[in-house]
Amino acid sequence: RLGKIAQERKLGVVTGLEKDLRDDIDRLSKLKGEAFDRAYLDTFFRLHERCLQLCKTQVTKGNEAPVVAFARECVPVIEDH
Repeated sequence: RLGKIAQERKLGVVTGLEKDLRDDIDRLSKLKGEAFDRAYLDTFFRLHERCLQLCKTQVTKGNEAPVVAFARECVPVIEDH
């Protein structure tokens, strides 16, 4: 849905992953067992917290109604995770 909002506004969307996420994947791919499990969960929680904060910022400070509505729907879903 967010992609459709960007398309309607004729915004370009970059494909691929950000460098910090590629670095996380690279780091995780080198781990095994309990070390992987711990690092994976740490990464999962950190990224979910980052996403949650981005959405909350849009809800409180956003000025594009469709983006604010999308973020408002995402907040409870992310919090449930």
